[in-house]
Amino acid sequence: MNTSRPVTVTIAMILFLLLAAFSLFTFFAPGGPPAVIRYYALVVAGIGGVIALVGLWMLKRWGLWLTIIISAATILTSVPGLWMAPDVVGKSISVALIVVNAVVLVLLTRPATRAAFAGDRAHAAA
Repeated sequence: MNTSRPVTVTIAMILFLLLAAFSLFTFFAPGGPPAVIRYYALVVAGIGGVIALVGLWMLKRWGLWLTIIISAATILTSVPGLWMAPDVVGKSISVALIVVNAVVLVLLTRPATRAAFAGDRAHAAA
């Protein structure tokens, strides 16, 4: 297995860690978004994000896929905030979540990233 972590994975991990921390903060913030979004932030983006980060750290393929799924799901749940958020701050947070998760997705689809996780696949087949 390739043990060197590409820069693309490291940057994606840092951004995803910030997103997971923000999601956990969102759950406990007073007067935040609706309950369904708060629980999504806690369970999927927060706790699931931390689990995905462990997989990315260890360069495991499941960590890559879990991160991709959570990032895509977070983009989809953030889109309604563009018009449903009650103020400019909420709309700005929605835009930031969409952009940062999109950057994570782009970083995780780069050739260097795919090569690092292809090593895990070859190792698992052996």
